[in-house]
Amino acid sequence: MNASQLADEIKQMVMAQLFVGKTGDGAIAQYSGRGNLRGWIRIIAVREAARMLRAAKREISEDEELAKQARAAYEKINQQARIAEIDAWIAKPD
Repeated sequence: MNASQLADEIKQMVMAQLFVGKTGDGAIAQYSGRGNLRGWIRIIAVREAARMLRAAKREISEDEELAKQARAAYEKINQQARIAEIDAWIAKPD
């Protein structure tokens, strides 16, 4: 996902939080009007971006761990195959 796509995704998530929310009443209902609306929305956007980046980092870490496990499994299978090949060669009658 490039930066433009990430920005679009964040905008979409912020709009959903503001006007729909998790329970059907958006966060905009909680805005008291005491501060700058633009700043309040910016804070929501920054928090959403941070949440999305943390989730992406976890996903990458999980992918890296899975790749590491796959490499280890491959090496183990490859080693077992070499051992079986050597055993077959040793057991081979002359």
